[in-house]
Order: sequence, then structure tokens, then C-alpha cells
Amino acid sequence: MQEDYFAQDNLGWCFENGIGVDKNVQKAVELYQEAVKQKNVFAYVSLGLCYKKGIGVEKNIPKAIELFQRAAEQKNAHGQYNLGLCYEKGIGVKQDEQKAIELYEKAAEKGYNKAQNKIYYFTYNDSSKLKEKVQELAELYHVKKDQY
Repeated sequence: MQEDYFAQDNLGWCFENGIGVDKNVQKAVELYQEAVKQKNVFAYVSLGLCYKKGIGVEKNIPKAIELFQRAAEQKNAHGQYNLGLCYEKGIGVKQDEQKAIELYEKAAEKGYNKAQNKIYYFTYNDSSKLKEKVQELAELYHVKKDQY
């Protein structure tokens, strides 16, 4: 009988965070690994975060990126977001803000709010883009340039 791999990922999260059970990060990793063997896209991200942060396993950035990539390829917003973070900050990959933005946009389209916040940051952190947006909105609402 095949085990419920969604339950394995959820139970792993409980063990990782001590929710309803004693905290046991090694047990969490074991559960995530079992769910990954069954190709659970959510477990790819959970286990990837463990490897990225060194939670219950030795820190292994290449393995984390591989897991985030597998989740992202299956259109998982959390995987796309975490892979985007790696590209944004150059963690285990060559820093590439454009690639990060592309991944954030994919995750944001699925309603992932952390990715939406990143898109907002990249759009409005650049003052020239902010000025363009203000001008665009001013034109939309018929505000004269000297009024903004």
C-alpha cells in the first residue's frame, strides 16, 4: 500500500516546527525524503529549504537548488519563489535579477503573495520606474504634471 505522500509532507512540517508533536528535524527530513521519492512537489520545496538552511541535514545549496528547480518545473509557486530568491541573491547560482523576476512573476500569477511583494519591490525600488508609474497614473486620472 502506497503511503499518503501529502500527509508525509504535512507531518514532516509538524515535526520540523514542533506542531502537535515534539520537534524533531531529523524525523521531518525523513518524511520529506519519503514524499520526494513519491514525487510530491510540496516536499521538494520542504526538503529544499532544509538543505538550504541546514535543518536536520548538512547544508547543501546545490541539492536545495535542484529540489527548488524540480518544484518550479512542475509550476509550484513556492518552488518558483525559492528558486527566484537564489537567483536574486546569487545563492548557489550566478546572480541574475532578470531570471529571479521571471520566477517571481510566475509565482505571483498563482497568487503567491511573497512573490507579489518581490515584483512590487523590483518595480518600484527603481526610482525611474516609480516616476514612470506616477506619470502613467497621473495621465490616467488627468492630473497635470505640476500637480504631482
